[in-house]
Amino acid sequence: MKKESHDPVLLAMENLLRHWSNKKILAAVSGGMDSMVLAHTLHQVSADFAIAHCNFHLRAADSDADQKLVEDWATTHGIICHTGHFPLTGQKSGIQESARTARYDYFKELSDQFGYDILLTAHHRDDLEETFILNLIRGSGLRGLDVLSNANKRAIRPFQYLSKRDLYHYAVSYQVPWREDISNLKNDYARNKLRNQVFPILAEVKPGFSSSLSHSMELISELRNYMDLKLEKWKDTYVRKDADRILILDFPQSDLALFRHYASGLGFNYDTIQNICRDPNSPGRTFRSPNGLSLVKARDFWVLSEESDEVSCTEILIYADSGKVRFGNFELEIQKPVSSDPDFKNNEWAILADCSDIKFPLTIRRFSPGDRIRIPGMEGRQKKLKKIFNENGTDLLTRAELPLWWSGDEMLWVPGHAISEKISRYKESEKIMLWTCKRIGRKNSA
Repeated sequence: MKKESHDPVLLAMENLLRHWSNKKILAAVSGGMDSMVLAHTLHQVSADFAIAHCNFHLRAADSDADQKLVEDWATTHGIICHTGHFPLTGQKSGIQESARTARYDYFKELSDQFGYDILLTAHHRDDLEETFILNLIRGSGLRGLDVLSNANKRAIRPFQYLSKRDLYHYAVSYQVPWREDISNLKNDYARNKLRNQVFPILAEVKPGFSSSLSHSMELISELRNYMDLKLEKWKDTYVRKDADRILILDFPQSDLALFRHYASGLGFNYDTIQNICRDPNSPGRTFRSPNGLSLVKARDFWVLSEESDEVSCTEILIYADSGKVRFGNFELEIQKPVSSDPDFKNNEWAILADCSDIKFPLTIRRFSPGDRIRIPGMEGRQKKLKKIFNENGTDLLTRAELPLWWSGDEMLWVPGHAISEKISRYKESEKIMLWTCKRIGRKNSA
């Protein structure tokens, strides 16, 4: 029997294909009702598509039965079906995340290999409402709450504005075969608890709450789009590219919301952003994101840069025979001088050091307030390193990055700035070594 063309499920698929005509489609199909409806509607509108199915072998014979249903349906309708096997039966925790990662990696692999242009999944409005509430109770910001826009990151979801009830009516009307995943009835996972226990209570408290929740999700998505547009203009005014760093100029307090939006997009978490925003114009502070970014406050701007594992270290040891050693953005080395040329002149980043009274290993660490060094011409008195930095106009990022060379509790060398009198008499020494400090990634500058 031919169905009326105003069926909302078919209309959603037809609307999608108007925007993606002449594209090869890969459809993720598990064998459950939602994804089998996805496959059926694609076939109904004569789309050029193939199916991808993942068997994680978590439910023994039931998992194999899911696979058989999908493969048999594909064969009957002349559709290519790719099946990937990812046994997760021995895993004790993180099963959902592992399955999700394996699934999308497999989809990408298939797309690259066979030239599929887009990936479709059967997530619907109820799924996104669950994601919205889960992200809300986890403390997500605007990006995490904008589940409608986020839905398009890895896949296109033609049913995201339809309810599960809509898909059920379609499946019954068209006699679409599917299998029930009984694990969805168990409350072992937060999403299942939300679906099976919390949502029914919310429906009692506020009849029609699902519709209200959808309206809020749409408003948040609109707000996210507005903030994204405002952020681009804000970046044009306050963000500058400088070699391998990004400079963020001081901005007015009224723009803190835009800065929060910017920082969250870079991977800084809520607590870190809160600490930054409490006093955004206080120099000398350093913040790090979980994904390896460093944000340092200088005089009238912030400096954003990437950090390797080595950059995040605060102290290392270096021996006379260590060879080249990495410390943050610098490469350090101690070696015997090729020549003891008496005309050699120490420069900012390579010195001949008198090591006759030096005990190895040396300690390399970062600047701390109160650090002092005995420089030649001061009759044994020490000079505050902060004063030396100020006299040289050294910016706060460089102060925070520089590797300071120590022997015990005495500072010996501040590359680019100062040399201790203890190692400066190399012309009179029989134990001379060449110390070098080379910046990795950008040009040496004080």
